[in-house]
Amino acid sequence: MKLKDFLYRYTSFTLAKVTLLIGRSAILILSYQWLTIAEFALIAGAFSFVEILRALTDVGTENIIYSRFSSANKPIPNIVKSLVTFRVLVSFLVSAIFSFASYYIFSSEVWPLFLLPAISSLQSSSISFMQKQRDFRKILILVIIVFSVALLSVCTVFLYEIKGIFLIYLMILPELCAAFTGLVITKNAWYKIMLYKPRIFHLVPKLLPYLLPSFAVSILVVLYTRLDVILVLPLLGTLSQASYSIGFRLVEPLFLILSLGSLSLLAELGSHSTSNSRLIAARLMQSLNAVRYLLLILCGVILAFGFQYISLHFLNLSVSASWVTFFLVLAIPIKLCNTFFTTLLQRNGRYNIVLYAAMVVFLCTMIFGLILGSYIGVVGIAVATLIAESTNFLYQKYQVKKMLRNF
Repeated sequence: MKLKDFLYRYTSFTLAKVTLLIGRSAILILSYQWLTIAEFALIAGAFSFVEILRALTDVGTENIIYSRFSSANKPIPNIVKSLVTFRVLVSFLVSAIFSFASYYIFSSEVWPLFLLPAISSLQSSSISFMQKQRDFRKILILVIIVFSVALLSVCTVFLYEIKGIFLIYLMILPELCAAFTGLVITKNAWYKIMLYKPRIFHLVPKLLPYLLPSFAVSILVVLYTRLDVILVLPLLGTLSQASYSIGFRLVEPLFLILSLGSLSLLAELGSHSTSNSRLIAARLMQSLNAVRYLLLILCGVILAFGFQYISLHFLNLSVSASWVTFFLVLAIPIKLCNTFFTTLLQRNGRYNIVLYAAMVVFLCTMIFGLILGSYIGVVGIAVATLIAESTNFLYQKYQVKKMLRNF
């Protein structure tokens, strides 16, 4: 694996994904300043619920697609074509059902948010096609267009303090723009997929041993990260949910920027043969030592205090929200190591181990979250995420070392 190729891939991943965050997280964070607690909690909660739906509609295909790419000079594998088709069909069905229910049954203004699973399936597939071809110039074009739209949305929301359904429209506008632009740029790849007659009903049963663990992992991960609607709201109420939501949304872009290195690594390893990817994995693990782990933890502590200071003195968040931010940032170095271990396990087909790791984190988060949340409130739930990720770190590190010894 060439460092230059990996850096190009990581940079393009980061630019594309983070640009999309500008259109949603930034708007959500800004709206906290003028929306009522109830209004903010509704939109933030709906957003977290939509992200759970995104994980459901992905059906465990994202990581399998990236790990089965093949090289740039080869055609798109049939397995990737089938999985992309399957994901798009499922996401459109789910978006249609929940948008209809939200608008006609519950008369809610947040109904456009439920279009995001369908929009996300199109944009993610388009970005993956550009990644496969290493077409970083086209990704840059996509980023520039989407960044302009996102910046316009953010400025509009900030200047006019937009509320209601127009706020929702501006939140999904950059995502919609990214999906449309991606379709135009990768129209040749989509044309080939439309011509291909996927044998979904024959293929899916064969892929179930891979899809089910990956799907379960996606669901568990999104559940134990979207704790504002899964645990905080039912346990502690709307006010605490708003505090956790704003802290999580403040931290989310930072974690995304750093964690995309793992997805970039998975895509890069997916373009190499199995034997080469195993050699790369062994070298990467050898490069990690106690000094580097301590350096990551030190960086996490510095960042945690920095984010807490910003949240208190610049964003005027509550004390509890600032402490939620502190502990969520403190967990980032550990979570980064965990995503790296997960990548190595997935590329080498250890999907069951990744599933067990996700189950460990979910159970630890729920158990410690219920205990600590009951005694010290919303901050205790943030501490529970730190404990759960530390447990996951020990488990996955042991499994990766065991895997490499068996090669």
